[in-house]
Amino acid sequence: MGKLHQNISKFSLSQQFHKKLVGKKTYDTAHFLGTNAVKQRDAAIAANNAKEAAANEPIMPIADDEELARAKRKSLARRNRGRASTILSSDAETLG
Repeated sequence: MGKLHQNISKFSLSQQFHKKLVGKKTYDTAHFLGTNAVKQRDAAIAANNAKEAAANEPIMPIADDEELARAKRKSLARRNRGRASTILSSDAETLG
C-alpha cells in the first residue's frame, strides 16, 4: 500500500491538485493512508537491507589456541639451538 500511495500521490493530477488546494501537511493528515504507509514500507526495506548486509559481512577469524602453542614451542626450540657445551646456567645465557 505504501508504494501505491507514493505513486498515486506523486503522479496523479487530481492528487497533486488536492495537495496544492489544502496543503501537503493537511493532505497527508486527512488522507486515509497518509505518509504512514510510506514510512512503514521504507522502514521495512531498510530493515531488510540491514539484515542482508549483516549476513554478507565477513566473519572475523578467531585465533586457534593449539596453533599458537605449537608456534611458541617451535620458536622456543629454534632459540635454544647451539652446542651443549656453550649453554651456561639458563636458556637465555648462551654464547653461540
